[in-house]
Amino acid sequence: MKGFMKHLLKSQTVHSTSESMEIFEFKGNGTTKLFVGGLHGNEGKFTEIVLKDFVNLLREDNYVGNVVVVPKLVENSRYISTLSEKYYETIEGKTLIKIIEKYRPNVYFELHTYKEESYKKLTGNDRKVPPLIDIGNNILIASISPILRNKFDKEDFCMTVEIPSWKVHEVKDEIIKILKIGSKYPTRDDIIKKLKEYYPESIKMAKDFSKRYHLVLF
Repeated sequence: MKGFMKHLLKSQTVHSTSESMEIFEFKGNGTTKLFVGGLHGNEGKFTEIVLKDFVNLLREDNYVGNVVVVPKLVENSRYISTLSEKYYETIEGKTLIKIIEKYRPNVYFELHTYKEESYKKLTGNDRKVPPLIDIGNNILIASISPILRNKFDKEDFCMTVEIPSWKVHEVKDEIIKILKIGSKYPTRDDIIKKLKEYYPESIKMAKDFSKRYHLVLF
């Protein structure tokens, strides 16, 4: 793919690797954090609303470590769940893996969106993975796909955030608050501790699910 690189600020670089995907890099010291949205379908048009506002906040140097943001991995694609091995055989799945292998993040946030009619399915108990947890206003959190989680160390922090697409503007600030915790704190334990202050019941539930399903908590 053809691309270009433009230095906007001393600490920031943006790569435009295709018509739809931009990668914003904020240079620092220590931990690398990766925030990716829009992994499949047309959810990128919603995730970029949140992540581009997040990028604007990062321009104020309000972060710790190296921060990489991909507001929209793909413009539009056939929907294949990230819980399926088949996803990682697609162009967008292979691109995601390449980005992760390039930056080797210790903190990883994956943003998706969902429709109102999918709420019960995502939060139900009939899934092969733990149900997503509603932290309020239909914002859902969980760990990432176990397939992808295996590419990270146990000490890394990996979270999925599901944005309710029908109210993205309403919940945007709350989601950015979560992302700012990820960008400000250096370690997995620090991030979980801070999240627990804001969402104690939800984090307790996530911990219980991780034990029940024998998975890493985030």
